[in-house]
Amino acid sequence: MGAKVYTQSANGDVTTQISQIENMISRGVDVLVIGVLLFCISLPIVSKRYSLASAPINIGGLLLVLLFGLVHGVMFSAGEWYFSFTSILLTGGYGFILLWLRERTGSLVFPILAHNSVNFVGQLI
Repeated sequence: MGAKVYTQSANGDVTTQISQIENMISRGVDVLVIGVLLFCISLPIVSKRYSLASAPINIGGLLLVLLFGLVHGVMFSAGEWYFSFTSILLTGGYGFILLWLRERTGSLVFPILAHNSVNFVGQLI
């Protein structure tokens, strides 16, 4: 089993970002969910970016953090809904850290490494 890692940087240029997404899709890459979602949510929600420790955070990114928390804290199983406020808070806070890393560095590499590291450690516990 092998893996290939592709990295690209558009430096905030929308046209370049769209071209790069099309390039990744043409290569058969399907693990772009969070990066593409952040991009797609940030486009229609044009808002001022607020600097938080030198990371330009906008409303679209905060909505994605909320979605990240909800996806981990609201579940449907065996015909019933389950809600974990603790999971929403923990993963939402963690998602905010990942968002900050993405916006501060301009790259998905560090948030992906951080997310995978936490998932890996979680499997060991």
